[in-house]
Amino acid sequence: MKPKKTIYISIPLKCCETWSINEAQKAKKHYEKLGFKVYNPNDLLDQFRKTLCCEPTEFQQLTYTLKYLSTADIMVLFPEYPRSFRCTTEIALANKFKIPIIRVYSGGMLPASSTISNIFNTLQEPSDILLISNIMVN
Repeated sequence: MKPKKTIYISIPLKCCETWSINEAQKAKKHYEKLGFKVYNPNDLLDQFRKTLCCEPTEFQQLTYTLKYLSTADIMVLFPEYPRSFRCTTEIALANKFKIPIIRVYSGGMLPASSTISNIFNTLQEPSDILLISNIMVN
């Protein structure tokens, strides 16, 4: 049995952007219905806050979410995400680990499920992820 594939949603944190809460939840539900494990930074940081029993520093937030990104199979990048330090760091890490980046256009429209399925169907072994360069989806 193949391990469950993971998607990291690169989206502004809810403390930064109000629209990201709804977009992140829509994306998470969409990909979970397709059978993927989804890392939503907003949910990850909510769990982290409960563990710490306080508000994590920016550095703690970034390192915590990047840990999950580094284990993801695909990163989904929303277009409205500003070119902030967090965003550019996530992109740099994804490129370093050869994690494909799907850029979602049209106001947060999610890629068709067939697009994600086609990507994963081409992956026979975990090492095949290294053969895929960044992917742009319109």
